[in-house]
Amino acid sequence: LRLLHFMLVVTVLAFLFYWIPGYRPYFSLVMVLSVLGFTTVLETLWLHSALQKLTLANLFLGVSRFASLALILIFVQNPDDSILFAVLMLMAQSLYGRLTCFFAVKTFGFPKPKLSELKSVCLGASPFSLIIIFGILLERMDVFFAESLGGLAGAGIYAGCLRVTHSLIQIANSILSTFFSEMVGVKDQSSQTEHFKWSSWILLLFLSPILFGVWFVSEDVLQFLFGNAFAGYGTLLGVLVVGSLPLLLLHTFGQQLLMMQGRLRTYNLCLFVAFLVSALGAYWGGQWAGLLGIAVGMLLGKSVASVLIISVSQKYLENFPWGEVLRTLVPGAL
Repeated sequence: LRLLHFMLVVTVLAFLFYWIPGYRPYFSLVMVLSVLGFTTVLETLWLHSALQKLTLANLFLGVSRFASLALILIFVQNPDDSILFAVLMLMAQSLYGRLTCFFAVKTFGFPKPKLSELKSVCLGASPFSLIIIFGILLERMDVFFAESLGGLAGAGIYAGCLRVTHSLIQIANSILSTFFSEMVGVKDQSSQTEHFKWSSWILLLFLSPILFGVWFVSEDVLQFLFGNAFAGYGTLLGVLVVGSLPLLLLHTFGQQLLMMQGRLRTYNLCLFVAFLVSALGAYWGGQWAGLLGIAVGMLLGKSVASVLIISVSQKYLENFPWGEVLRTLVPGAL
């Protein structure tokens, strides 16, 4: 299924290069990245989650990202090395995919898929596929609005700020995936509430210094990483970082509560609301305030959906201590 998805993506890219001449100068770069992207077909994080082997998966991820960063610092010397930079940056995901695949094959072997079972597998996987699609759209679709509004330069500025944001919250995603794997073994509502309390507490404990501190260093961080071309975009980075919180809440409540209760349709509905309101907000916000307006629109959509998913999840929590959890934000604010 992943192989078919990869072939579909490459086909869509080929049509884009054919129909949009402005993309053609980037054909060689995208094709190189597509070859690297093929290795993501091998990634088996889902298996680590099912077996509760997230420590090993996070170790694989850390090794891959460290190797990628080290090679970038060694070999990328100037702007002419853009293709090399892109290759080395994606090499982390490529290596991660190979390591997790090696673990899966070593553990279970490699049984050949049967075409007769494909239909039932596709139907059973469709709700989970929608979750992934909506998740990717909520993380990436604002770049398309940025390009539509500001051209390739606008998309580059926005994507740079977004890349920094994703890097900052990567550990939060690891925390989320670890607690998700542990939630599989939780049976009663009291234990579920306690488990979820610790999950939320640790997540906010990590995020609070970033959410409040980014406003003081965002301008310096962007100019240090990307140069003077990013001067004046510190507020954009700050809004994008704040926007990561409601998205993480969406996935926290969705994965650790609704998914465990078999409420995949409700989870997808909340994600659809986030997508719809974010898309409309990004479009109108871009017309109103440029790149910053796009980020504010995305923040609005994800916030509305996070409030919605928290509301529908309350029935699965027993006397959840919201005050105790929210007080975790105070040290970060100070």
